[in-house]
Parts: sequence; C-alpha cells; structure tokens
Amino acid sequence: MPDTTKNTDSKIAVTRQKASLVIASRRDFVAGNIGRLRELLRYLPRKKSELFQLIPFLLHVNAPRFAGYVASPANGFGIYRFHESGFYKHAQGKFNVTEKDLKPYLATNPVIDGLYLMGSSGTLAQSNYSDFDFWVVVDTQRAGDAGIERLNKKLRSIEKWAEEKFDQEVTFFVLGTDDVKNNRFPSIDDESSGSAQKSLLKEEFYRTFVMIAGKIPFWAISPAGLGDKEYYEWLELARNIDNINFYPEDYIDLGNLSSIKEEECLGAILWQFYKSSKDPAKSFIKSCLVIYYLFSGEDALLLCDLIKKRREDGVFEPVKTDPYAVVFEKAMEILTDMNDHDGEMLLRDCIYFRVCGNHLLPKAVLEGPKKELIDRYMNEWDWDEGKRDSIINYASSPESKKVAFDERVFKKLSFLYELALRDTGGDDHSFDMNEEDANVLKNRIAAIYQKKYQKLPRCSTYFKSSNVRKAITVACDVNQHGFQTWTAYDTSRSHNYSSFNQLFTGPELLRVVGWLVANGLTKSNGASVEFQTHGANVSLKRLNRLFDDVSSLKKSKISLNEALTDMPVLEKIIILINSDPRHREKTIQTADYLVNNTWREVFFDGIRFSNVDNDDVRCYKIAEAIWTFMSKNAGKPVEHKVLLIKDSASGMIENTIEGYLGEFKRNAGNEKTKNKKISSKKEVVRPDPDAGSQAAKLDHGEGQDSLDRPLLDKFDYAELIKNADNKVNDSDADSDIDLDIDIDDPGPTKPYLDLL
Repeated sequence: MPDTTKNTDSKIAVTRQKASLVIASRRDFVAGNIGRLRELLRYLPRKKSELFQLIPFLLHVNAPRFAGYVASPANGFGIYRFHESGFYKHAQGKFNVTEKDLKPYLATNPVIDGLYLMGSSGTLAQSNYSDFDFWVVVDTQRAGDAGIERLNKKLRSIEKWAEEKFDQEVTFFVLGTDDVKNNRFPSIDDESSGSAQKSLLKEEFYRTFVMIAGKIPFWAISPAGLGDKEYYEWLELARNIDNINFYPEDYIDLGNLSSIKEEECLGAILWQFYKSSKDPAKSFIKSCLVIYYLFSGEDALLLCDLIKKRREDGVFEPVKTDPYAVVFEKAMEILTDMNDHDGEMLLRDCIYFRVCGNHLLPKAVLEGPKKELIDRYMNEWDWDEGKRDSIINYASSPESKKVAFDERVFKKLSFLYELALRDTGGDDHSFDMNEEDANVLKNRIAAIYQKKYQKLPRCSTYFKSSNVRKAITVACDVNQHGFQTWTAYDTSRSHNYSSFNQLFTGPELLRVVGWLVANGLTKSNGASVEFQTHGANVSLKRLNRLFDDVSSLKKSKISLNEALTDMPVLEKIIILINSDPRHREKTIQTADYLVNNTWREVFFDGIRFSNVDNDDVRCYKIAEAIWTFMSKNAGKPVEHKVLLIKDSASGMIENTIEGYLGEFKRNAGNEKTKNKKISSKKEVVRPDPDAGSQAAKLDHGEGQDSLDRPLLDKFDYAELIKNADNKVNDSDADSDIDLDIDIDDPGPTKPYLDLL
C-alpha cells in the first residue's frame, strides 16, 4: 500500500514552502513600496508634500471642516482599514483630532477597496510638477449607483480644492474591481484613454503604481511572468494561507496580465498623438514602448514583470528597476534594432526632458538617482559640450526652436503609427476600440494638429505647458511706409523685444489677439497680457477691451467631448472693423474676422476695402459675409459680434450692418437679396493668405489684378472643413495628418523589412 501519510506530509511541506514565499514576496513588496514613497516625497515641494499626505484622509472622512465634504449622511466614502494607516495618524496630528472627534464623520461601510497612485510619481521621471493620478478602486455592488455618484462629487470637489489652494493637478479615476480585472476603462476624455488602451494601461498601472491605502493587489506579490492559468492556481493557494502574518482579506484580485494585445497598439499610439499636445517627450517615449511590444510579440516578458523578475534575482539598482528607466531601456533597444538613427537622437532628448523636467521647467536641478542616471546616459551618448549646453538651456531657446521640436516629435509619431498600421493589417479593423472612442480620439487629434486653411497655428508645447507664470506683451511696430506689424513677446523672464522671445507676429491686430485666445493664453487661464500702444494709434483701454471681447470666443455652450462626436460647425464670429491712420477720411478701411467652431478651432481672415469709397457698401459686404457663414452652418445658430478699433460712429456702423443682416434673414432663399444692386467701383476682394502683403500693395495702387476675386469664393466654411487638406501650403504638408492615416514616412524604411 502507498504511504498516504508520507504523501500528505510532503504536500503540506510544499504548501508551507509556497506560503512562506508568498509572505516573503509581500514583505519585499512593502519594502519596495516604502522606497517608492520615499523617492516621491524627495522630489515634492513641501506644500505639495503636505497635500499628498492629506488626500487619503479626505477620501476617508466626510466632515464640513474638511475639503471634499458632501452634504449627505449616506455612504459614498471611506477606505478599507484606513484607520491603521500612517496617513490617518498624520492627519490626526495635523488637524489635532482624536478618533472620538472623527467617529461621527466616518463611513460605517467604506466603499473604497484600494487607493493607488500611478504614473511618474515616485519614479526617476517625477518632477515638482508631476500630476497626481489616483486610481480609486471600489466595490460597485457595495457602493451602489448613488454611492458612486456621491463619491464622484466628493472627488471633483477635492480636485478643485487641490488646484486652487496648492496649484496641483489631481485626477481621480473611479474604477470598479471587476472593471479593472477585465481591463474595462472609462470612455475617452481629456485624461482617460477609454478603450484606446486596455492591457497597455493595466501594464502601466502594475509597473508604476504606489500603494497608498486599502488592499494590496494580489498581482503585486505573485511571482513574475505567470500565465493566466498559473496565476489563478497561485491565487487559490494565497487565498487559503493560514498564517498569523497573512490575511487574504487584505488583498484584492485585479486580474492577471501576461501579454499586450497587438490590436491595442494602433489606438495606443493615437492616444499618444493626442497626449503629445501636452508633453511630446513623454508621448514619444510611450509610443516607442508600444512599438517594442508590437514587434516583440506576445511571448515577451512585460516590463511590469521584468522589474519584478529583476528584484527576485536580487537586482535593485534604479537604472534596472525604476518603472521609467526600464521604459527608456526598451525604447532605445527597439529604435537601435530598427536602425532608426534620427529616432534614437530624438529619444535621447526626450529621455533627458523626462528625467530632468527641462521641457517644462526653466532649469533642472538634479540630485541622487536622477543625477546618476542622467550622467550615465550623457557619457553613453557621448554628448559634447555644445549639445549639453543646448539641451540644458532649452528653456531660453527661441519659440521657433520649441515649435520645431514639437513638429519633430509629431512627424516621428506619424511614422510609428504608419509602421504599426502596416504591421496590423492597414485598416480600421486593426483597432481594438469601440467606434465612438475611435472617432472622438481621431477628432481630438484633428482639432489640435490638422492644418486647415487660415486656421491659427499652435504655440509650442513648452510655452503653453511651462509652469513659469506666463507674461506676454503685445507690441506694435510701424515701418517707414506706415504699415503696422503686431507681435506677441514672451516677457516672463525678459522685457527685451527680440527674435529670442518672439511668440507670434502678423500685420493685423486681430490675428495676433486671436492667436493668443486660440492657444488659451488669456487672463482667465493665468496669463498676464499687456499691450504697448506706441505706434498703434489706438488707446490702451480699447486694446484691453478688445482682448476681453475676443477672449470669450472659445467659451462654448456644449462640452468639447460632446462636440467631438460629430463634425465641427461654426459657433461664433467676431468682426473687427479697422480704420487706417493713413486714410483718416474713411470710416471703414478693413474688416478682420475670427471664426470659431465647436471643436474650438479658430480661423482668421479679412476683407480689404481699398477701392470701395462707400461705407454703405462696406457694411453690406460685411453683413453678406456674416450671412454666408450663418446660412451654410447646417441649421445651427451662429453668434456674431461686431467690434470697432475706434469708437467713433460705432453705433451707426453696427446698426447699418445689422440692418442688412436682418434683410438677409428675412429674405433667406429669396433671389431679391442676392441680386440687390448697390453702386460700387469694384468688387470687394479677399487678401492673399500670406498675411496681407497683397493688400499692402493694393493701397499703393499695385497688385489689383491678383486680388480681383470675391471674398466668399474661397471663404466657404463648409468647403473649408471638407477640403481642408487641399488648402494646406506645401511647406506644411509633412506635418499634416490625415487620420485615416496617409502620411509620408519621415524616417528610414529598409531596416524595418525584417520586422514587417
């Protein structure tokens, strides 16, 4: 007979051995998590460190004296076993409150199972200005719909409070346990990638998360590289461990992850296209990681598991185990394998910016592991003094250089997307995204990047995202012929007006003001904008009032997310009527337009009246242009506003324009209005798109034939949207993006044959 007692004893011994490994793994995870927290606090300014340590407490209590209070006695807050946390004890000391004081404001049945911080915080890529992105994992059945709604209300309140009081961007993502387990994430918005990333987002979470409070994910203490079957066998063992040092109820199953789905890669790169509008360096690095996963195959060890495996093997140095350092390693590896030298050079710049924060900060201050890592990289890359000085002093380089960096990243992202598109089949069926998410994401990218006829360009990502308080001066220069040029200067650090701090320039005031508003460089967004009136022939008071009027252009009645589900339609028109100081006898000399649509795109154009002597004709033509926009806007209402650079006769001009516009409305579709005859010497003309140089010639009696075309022949809004790509200048073609996608490869092709 077989010795059953011996077999049973052997199984018990194996089980005990496995249990001891689980407990040891838990101990290693806790130690590593403490190390991550220590690094996180090392790079946080004192004020933001205080905020970080208070946030978990604010999610656990619901009292009127604390931020995030929701006036409801019902459940919708509280973190599992938070009362045992060091964060809880810190807050008690901070606010001088006892357990008895807090008892009335604690949840009887906490709805939050786990609070986790994910992303760059606590890694070598963290900076003073890294966002706090929290995953708030809840048991949706226990919380109920009403509890989730109350929790979301509380979290939005805390986000607003953190922004206003600490100048810190905090975002909470409320996720159900089963949703995380099955890789189901919220619909796409400004911060959530929705179905664009599933397993990729899960991998980033497991690789970067810092445990803040609640339950530890079982995955974090499981062995590296388990397949799904092995993981759930291990999970069954862990849940049945009987040990005084291990309580299975303190852990949560958020699912295993063993591979990245190839179908996600296209959507993931599209998401990085969109995110590059805020941080191009970060987006390029992440896109390289997507390409690494795409070409490494589903059998490659995931980076979250690679870090775990190295720690299991006793490797702990940051360059080998930091969540971002391993991304740098694999991104460089894939570009080297592809023999993409230009991509490697760009990636090195991007890595420097991520580690040093130099893309968003005036100058990096390095210490500890950050300094060790960047010194090592610089030596490996053999950067000479010129290159080092150039990238270290990036913040003080001209705006044109920063825009060129953005364009360089965009072109390389286009190339990586094209590469992924070919590898995954080359059509929309390659997307593992729901159709609405895919359309919204494509539209988001188009709204930001797609070049359209007369669309005002973007400023550099550096200038828009820089955490230095923005100070902008708009000045007017008048040449020897009396022609004006308006220029916006970055005067955040210097009040010198030179090409180094020149942001945007144009011959029309409204074009420059429109550019500021189109890029969100307004007072309401924290920018300080001043006007210099020297040579402007207009008062400072009038300039400030004009800027305030134009600043309302991008305020919309519908949310951007809602607008992006459909094609853009015209929403607002602002018309600025100018009088030329060289032609004082004419009330109206030019009429400039800013046109805004529901995608928040802003276009500029204008009419020149050099050969029209009758103000009545000018008013008629302005009204005709406004009506053309209104009548070709898919039945949607259009707001319009007429402004005058000079206040003289403003009432009369506005009334005349509105009178003609009223006639157009009353006689819509009536040929009587279309055939209305008004005496004029010459048809009103529209200037050439290159900023009015032809109009300047016209004032001197030159170039009239080249401008002899009606305003509305090309300024047809519907056609503008439909045929935008055909109207882009040849010089812009390389950086235009057709989101179907049809892009010229900016990099090498032959080395990729093996991969394809």
